[in-house]
Amino acid sequence: MEDMEQILRQQVDCSVQALAPIKRSLAKLTPADVLTIGKDKVEQINGFINRTMKGLLNEKIDGLTAVTTQMGKMMEGLDPSDFEAKPADSPSFMQRMLGKKPEPPVNVLRKYEGLGAQLQQGFIAMTEYKRAIVQNNDELQRLFDENTAYYSFLLQHEQALAERGVELARQLDYAKDDFERGTLEAMRELLDSRRQDFMMARAVSTQLAVQLYMLSENNDKLLARLDNGLIYTVPIFKQLIAQALQYERARLANQALGSLPKWQQEVMATKQDVQQSLADITALAERTS
Repeated sequence: MEDMEQILRQQVDCSVQALAPIKRSLAKLTPADVLTIGKDKVEQINGFINRTMKGLLNEKIDGLTAVTTQMGKMMEGLDPSDFEAKPADSPSFMQRMLGKKPEPPVNVLRKYEGLGAQLQQGFIAMTEYKRAIVQNNDELQRLFDENTAYYSFLLQHEQALAERGVELARQLDYAKDDFERGTLEAMRELLDSRRQDFMMARAVSTQLAVQLYMLSENNDKLLARLDNGLIYTVPIFKQLIAQALQYERARLANQALGSLPKWQQEVMATKQDVQQSLADITALAERTS
């Protein structure tokens, strides 16, 4: 907070030349005018900042929700057991498909056929969210600049009000009568009250600058994570899924080819049994004729 205060103060010109026009305008004000010093500008800037901040936060939350939802859908479809090394004596994928068991087989290929498309949707959601965060950072920078100008306005007027109060205090010594003295004293109190208002507004402006800086810093960290996801995590994940599917297809093919000799033997044995049965039937028919 103190560091930000120093940073903002260093950017404000409180020289005699900068404050002179403000002090001249203050000297022309009536007591009623004092109460409205900077009122329009304060309301305008506060309204602008509040509306923009609300829009930025909503946009950030909506984008994060979209990414979380898309990645959540993808993760829900993953079954870690499909990618675990199976014991040598466990049923093969083909055995599970062909075996007569009460539970239906798990078709890994069919389950993950659409995973590539889901990953692509996740990639698109992350890319769009990154674009929104970059725009968000640009808006935060614009807000920071607006708030810095606002802080400068407040500090300059605060300083000018203080100096004008000192001038009025000096004039009290030369007041002609009690009426003039009372008028000067009332004006000095009004200026001091308004200066207190500007001091409180400047404290809020300083706090806002801190919040804007923290939001921008968090966005930078989020961008780094998104870049990590876009450059490394999602592409590598897609590659691993592709490799897993390729491995599963190869395993199915190898199991199918490995079972061919056994199937051929069963077919030949069945053929021989049929031929033997036909021969027995023929011999029996000849004996009975």
